[in-house]
Amino acid sequence: MKKLLIILLWLPFIGLGQQSFNFQHDGLNREYIYYSPTNLALDAPLVFVAHGYTQSAQGIMSFSGMNAIADSNGFAVCYPQGTTDNWGQNFWNVGYNFHSGVTVDDVDFLESLASFLQSNYQLGSNNTFITGFSNGGEISYLLSFDGSNVFKAFAPVAGTVFPNGTINNLFTPNMPVPMFVTHGYNDSSSYYYGDLNDQFWGPYLSVDTLVDYWINENSLTNFNIDTFPDLNNDGNITIREKHFSSSTNNQVWLYSHNNGHNWGDSDIVIEQEIWDFFSLFVSGCTDPRAYNYDTIAITDDGSCLFCDLTNTFVDSYNNTQGNCDGFIIANSLSSFNPITYLWSNGGTGTNITGLCAGVYSVVITDSLGCSIEDTVYMNAVSGCMDSLASNYDPLANYDDGSCQYQSNCSSPKPTGLYIYDVIDTRAKIGWNNMNDSACMVLKYFVRYREVGTNSWTTKSAGVGNGLCVFGLNTIDKQLLNLSPSTTYEFKMKAFYCGGTSSNYSSAVQFTTSDVCPEMTNLTATTFNGNQSKVRFNWDTTGAYTFARILLRVDTAGANWQTAGGFGVYYPTFFINKFGLQSGESYRAQGRTFCDSNITAYRSPIWTSPIFWTQPGSIKLDGGVSINNLDVYPNPSRDLFNISFSSEKVQDLSIRILSVVGAEVYREDKQQFVGEYTKQISLDNYGKGIYFLEIETNTGVVNKKLILQ
Repeated sequence: MKKLLIILLWLPFIGLGQQSFNFQHDGLNREYIYYSPTNLALDAPLVFVAHGYTQSAQGIMSFSGMNAIADSNGFAVCYPQGTTDNWGQNFWNVGYNFHSGVTVDDVDFLESLASFLQSNYQLGSNNTFITGFSNGGEISYLLSFDGSNVFKAFAPVAGTVFPNGTINNLFTPNMPVPMFVTHGYNDSSSYYYGDLNDQFWGPYLSVDTLVDYWINENSLTNFNIDTFPDLNNDGNITIREKHFSSSTNNQVWLYSHNNGHNWGDSDIVIEQEIWDFFSLFVSGCTDPRAYNYDTIAITDDGSCLFCDLTNTFVDSYNNTQGNCDGFIIANSLSSFNPITYLWSNGGTGTNITGLCAGVYSVVITDSLGCSIEDTVYMNAVSGCMDSLASNYDPLANYDDGSCQYQSNCSSPKPTGLYIYDVIDTRAKIGWNNMNDSACMVLKYFVRYREVGTNSWTTKSAGVGNGLCVFGLNTIDKQLLNLSPSTTYEFKMKAFYCGGTSSNYSSAVQFTTSDVCPEMTNLTATTFNGNQSKVRFNWDTTGAYTFARILLRVDTAGANWQTAGGFGVYYPTFFINKFGLQSGESYRAQGRTFCDSNITAYRSPIWTSPIFWTQPGSIKLDGGVSINNLDVYPNPSRDLFNISFSSEKVQDLSIRILSVVGAEVYREDKQQFVGEYTKQISLDNYGKGIYFLEIETNTGVVNKKLILQ
């Protein structure tokens, strides 16, 4: 049966960065909490976290820990609220027996809410994910079967599926999807092995049934299994099972543990594991040179856009002495039209005419959002041109921002200048917010140059709305296209509402990082004794933080996969990759990264591709000469019955291995033919995952054993 579980939680008040909202759907007023980290990037990922039966959006936000993971990894979080049933309990309509006749369409509600949040907060439309606990895990399952493509990957925790009662069509999705299931063997609320006879909640499926379905749906042929360390020494371990294939980027993970109806196991931070899974499927522009470069994206989706806006002044005629008859014509080119112009005198066309002596600037912007600022000096005499200023210069025809006024605003220079996130070609600068009760900031300028040179580069560091209803609160800017291993200095100037401005601040120096050392001599070594394994080795031209190896089948259009997950940390110069197809040809490339948090800081290029072919030609389906393999019971508490038949005379090796490769049973058969039957006891070994390996003359067959 599936027992009722009620969790009482201390619920904090809604804090900074998170807000409660209402959303109208199908005539119902639905509620949700939206959390956004500070300075969230455009097109950032979005993660939904759904509460359990009797729980709430506020409750799961409190105990899931997902806000902290969002802060560290740069994604938004939505905590949706279910509706209330006849017993006054919050729920998701997943097909419970006692909710028969309920017509609330929570699948459509969540998909509609996701689309709204993507649009309203400019979040990535292709990078929305969902996880949930218990009843929330069950609505996550239902969304995975819907096939609408609104959600990209799914991570149900302690949930299940009710095939008889659901209002959705099960097992008929439009496309395979990544799936990460977490469940406890001792879950007394939702049995790991399901309960097809439950009459209260309704019959529900086993975890293995659901995981096997998604493995088959994604055509995954390879897997790795290991265990997390038992950090608290309580004897409960979490088994990590990852299924994958070289033919697809999709993966299916199963984390099984010996605890009950829990949000993961105490040995792991399940919310971090969930994000690590989701992050594998974040797509976007991965080229740091692009205008829309996405630092989080793992897979390039072909969306990269590159600024190519240029400008030249075709004609620029000075005015004649004492007259206003000068003119300027700008000629701008971009792949992203239309192009707009905003001249300093208010003009919006490609040219301005009737110009007196002075300085004229133009901000040119294309439809991509790329902009450049260009300036023409026409018989300019710099100085303060405001007659109301105490230092008014009647001879000046170019206001250089030096005007001083008698006012309550003292026009202070920007203070607190600092530098951070410095890499080889980029750096971020920050400063104090210069708004106060007497002064409101209209805009900032930043000037920077290589130390020892004379020419400054001037950039806008933020411009307000021009109405001065409120001050500009910008306090940071990224400097791009810097030179590696170079010392720069920068200084800031503030322009205030009312026409005053500060002088430039004192210069602050910083040095860009060295070029991230390149990976060299990447090689691939195969093993005849393990034909699904390859070992990558490489050298480097210097120290880095981690290396990443990408590989794929050497066929145009094949999907890339990684060796070593996120990366291999220096100074390790090798990584093993398992689960490759024997006899298949592959290619691989490598790259180094010099900062775990700023992936734009990496070696300039990937290595040239290397090519190899895995040894052997093992076929696991029909190519090995044993038939009718059966293992029962499986799972088992002690005894496993193993049987198969060999149709021809051959040498056999039957072994059972632990997840770390230790041999716990072995039997060799010489010139064997006929029926094989054996009862093997694992009673003296610890609970966990084991592997049955049968080696024949023509290949190897593996089968997973679960010892409870």
